[in-house]
Amino acid sequence: MRENPGTGASAEPHRLLRRQQARVPTLPEYLKQVRVQQKPKLSRRNAESKTGVSEHYIRDIETGQRQPSAHTIEQLIAGYQLIPPQARHVRELLAPPIDLTPTETLHSQVHRSQGLLDHMSILEDRGVLAAYVDPLLNVLLLNKHMLRAYPRLDEVGNVAPWIFGPYSRGVLTDRANEADQVVALLKAVMGRHRNAPQTTHLLSRLRPNNDFNRIWTTRTRIAYGRETTDYLRWRDQITGERFAASIYSTDVEVPDVVLYLAFHKRDNDIRGDT
Repeated sequence: MRENPGTGASAEPHRLLRRQQARVPTLPEYLKQVRVQQKPKLSRRNAESKTGVSEHYIRDIETGQRQPSAHTIEQLIAGYQLIPPQARHVRELLAPPIDLTPTETLHSQVHRSQGLLDHMSILEDRGVLAAYVDPLLNVLLLNKHMLRAYPRLDEVGNVAPWIFGPYSRGVLTDRANEADQVVALLKAVMGRHRNAPQTTHLLSRLRPNNDFNRIWTTRTRIAYGRETTDYLRWRDQITGERFAASIYSTDVEVPDVVLYLAFHKRDNDIRGDT
């Protein structure tokens, strides 16, 4: 199924959008991005004084002509004052990429695991929103509560295109936050699994969306999880009620499979707690 592209950057010239297409994360590109997005913006000469790495060496790293050492990477992390998720991302981009189990294999393993199926049934009986996904947020199995909160997610097959596509409009009440969250998460995961075919395939699905490209190419945020107080907020499409949920994720018995749980209550109740 093809999702309609977003409209947030539709007024930008087509030529500009072509130059700012989302690409698989690389160490040279990310290091350049964090340098130029420093406040104030750092030239390579000023970056040399902050990091202790020569201007010419920084240029060669950013253009892919030299592979930095681990020591140099630590100098850049300290000089650019990267926060822990960004620093981890840089280190993972320096390390060799990690393979990722094909989505079809994971789907089969989840549906053959009686333990995982039984656990999903228990969560459904308890009214907990739950889904098994792979690290790239490809949906492997979800319960009826999650499907009610994310209408037609089973058809779209991945959380990210669902968020940036038409089905999330009128459902997510803080869609901008969810878009920012999913991009930060995907950057981390795609950096780790940058050679996986699933990474290339998902980016090809998301790239036609102008909003996705804008966030991907202009922000350096990286996420390896989500604060439980950063609530997912949505409107029930049947009753019109607004809900909010704390999101939890945990690994399960099948490698490369993650269980996502959402413990929800009425949004007004949560806002009243804060």
